[in-house]
Amino acid sequence: AAAAAAGELVARCVSDIEVADFVALDLEFSGLFLSPERERQALTLEAYFKKCIESIPHFLPLQLGICCARQRPQTAADLQQQKQPVWELRAHELNLWPSDKRIFTADLQSLRFLRAHGFDFNAFFERAHAYSRLPPAAGA
Repeated sequence: AAAAAAGELVARCVSDIEVADFVALDLEFSGLFLSPERERQALTLEAYFKKCIESIPHFLPLQLGICCARQRPQTAADLQQQKQPVWELRAHELNLWPSDKRIFTADLQSLRFLRAHGFDFNAFFERAHAYSRLPPAAGA
């Protein structure tokens, strides 16, 4: 029964992606930075991105958030009344579990943040979707 429910969830997500005008992705990790101390000055976007690239491979992606956005068709009356377009958003959350054995780093502060914002660690351990990492790109 649980596998059927998970299959329905994934099928609904795929269906929403197929008709979306755009899709936004968000990953929740077991941490963000290997050295979490605050910088004395604000980082540039490039420096922040570099810090993420260096740190993220050490952490486990716990959840993938997918938001599918679709603009509802406007009626002639909507256009005549100059109504703003209406967007329909459909959000999906998929707990992730690596299919290969993986030792990872966890930042207690990040885990507390996730828990405080409704992340269900029991559901993560019980019903996560297995995933495999892509092989490294040639020449990378």
